[in-house]
Amino acid sequence: MNNIQVSINALEASKCVESRAYTNAQGEEINIQELKFDLIPVREENQKTIYTHEKFTLVKTHAAVVKQSAEQRQAKEQRVFIGDGISQIWKNDNIKNPSTAVKASESPFTFSS
Repeated sequence: MNNIQVSINALEASKCVESRAYTNAQGEEINIQELKFDLIPVREENQKTIYTHEKFTLVKTHAAVVKQSAEQRQAKEQRVFIGDGISQIWKNDNIKNPSTAVKASESPFTFSS
């Protein structure tokens, strides 16, 4: 299985935050905030190489977008782009699975309670 490192724009990601509550096994009510988004593969012809090294290449292979409702999809509303998925493709033919490319977010993403 290929790993994908996702870099999210924290300001745009705030549009994806959803709150929910549940009761854990100890009977305590837990309130959490979740970041929900879709990670969509980019067509191969639209993938962009962002770095090339003698042993590997970093390629933008996915786009992170705000999750849409069924109504938004039916209305064909424009997706809101919030980040990239980057894969590290090894040039050594003996390595069959690309590993994670590390790319830090430009700003920390924190939630308030």
